[in-house]
Amino acid sequence: MPLIGQKLKGVADIVICVDSTGSMAPVIDNLKKEIHRFITDLENPPEQGLQPVDWRIKVLGFRDLRVDREPWVNLDADLVRSEAEARAQVEALTADGGGDEPESALDALWHATARTPWRPKCTRILTFFSDATGHLDLHPDTLSLGAVGSDASAVAQSLVEQNCFLHAWAPPSEIWNALGHLPKVVFTPLTHVGDGLSSIDFGELMRNLRKTVSQTASEAIGGGGTTVPLC
Repeated sequence: MPLIGQKLKGVADIVICVDSTGSMAPVIDNLKKEIHRFITDLENPPEQGLQPVDWRIKVLGFRDLRVDREPWVNLDADLVRSEAEARAQVEALTADGGGDEPESALDALWHATARTPWRPKCTRILTFFSDATGHLDLHPDTLSLGAVGSDASAVAQSLVEQNCFLHAWAPPSEIWNALGHLPKVVFTPLTHVGDGLSSIDFGELMRNLRKTVSQTASEAIGGGGTTVPLC
């Protein structure tokens, strides 16, 4: 049943941050398919008991600011509410470039938190997928935009200030040592670097994400909002 005529139980802004370098080629199409399904489920909750949500979404792709001429996908795109606009952002994702790791993970996380025009009093959910480690310092272009600090502390500060939930899948690194202790961060370490996240069941993951969005957005209305693991 579409959202028209339903009683919305929560408000959620969602940013899906995806490593779009060449090593993601084996799984990028499958991930895109499951993000499409996630968008469908947001608009038409498939399971009884899932609460409809007033949602907006952005899909942000990143590569390596230090080597790529086109290090971003959808960087300047808006959070969107229509299925058509959301699907267009998904389809813009391509696996290309990046060179050798590390990639610009920190810059992507900072943009996704600090530069996103979140709605007041909404649940703010960020998901992050990468099969590579990240540079430990922010790129000068990011610093010029006002990042406070040049390392993971800038992202940590932004996550806290913006009151964001973060669910991340990536190889272990100093970045996640710094961010993983934050109360609204759930980090799932990957055992293999550069395998395109081939060990992840994206279908199950995105179904759990849909449940998380519904639950956390509904809890926020009642003053809740605890972090819900996705796997």
